[in-house]
Amino acid sequence: MAQRLDAETIVARYLAFYSGLVFDQLDAYGLGHMVLANDIKPLRPDMKVAGPAFTVKGEPNPDSQPGHNQTQLEMFEHFEPFSIEVIEAGGDTSSAHFGELNATACRARQVLGTVTDGGTRDSAKLLAMNYPVFCRFQNPVAATGRWKVIAYQCPIELPGAIQPRVPIFPGDFIFGDLDGVVVVPKELTLEILDRCEAHLGIENNARRELSTGENAQEIFKRYGKF
Repeated sequence: MAQRLDAETIVARYLAFYSGLVFDQLDAYGLGHMVLANDIKPLRPDMKVAGPAFTVKGEPNPDSQPGHNQTQLEMFEHFEPFSIEVIEAGGDTSSAHFGELNATACRARQVLGTVTDGGTRDSAKLLAMNYPVFCRFQNPVAATGRWKVIAYQCPIELPGAIQPRVPIFPGDFIFGDLDGVVVVPKELTLEILDRCEAHLGIENNARRELSTGENAQEIFKRYGKF
């Protein structure tokens, strides 16, 4: 049985991985479908996210007004340290669902990054902050009067790469890098962590031996993978 660890330690260990490695372990559990849509990408190629999901559900709403979205204002007070904010945009493509002020509030509460199937704005400022954001598009349009948060820390669904929708529950572990975002069910977080570390060691050995020019077939026989 995997040991109990604090969130900060788990995040630090996951950050040594890459999405392909995490995916391979999920795939071995029959969970290869837990990958978000291919067009959900980081603002900058070197950005990486790892942490438990803090889920946010939104929807198009032309009647939203500044300061009237009580759910969103309340949400900021419930952010959990070392989490990743995951926003379901509800199909809205008209506006940005995250920006610099949101990132400032997130960082103040030790949120480590944001993933959304919607859009962001204030991109230059987000990059200057070095705050990791994964999104589908960027535009300058404010969400007020167009979109609003309706719930948080509830089940959500984002578009998937393999299946149409990927379910995400509060506390599921989110890992993302340049290749994409994978979702580890909460109860498998430590098992996938241990498997990734073991397989990373195998890959490092195989990589070292391949670099010497040794016969690739023999190396594959030893390790069963590259």
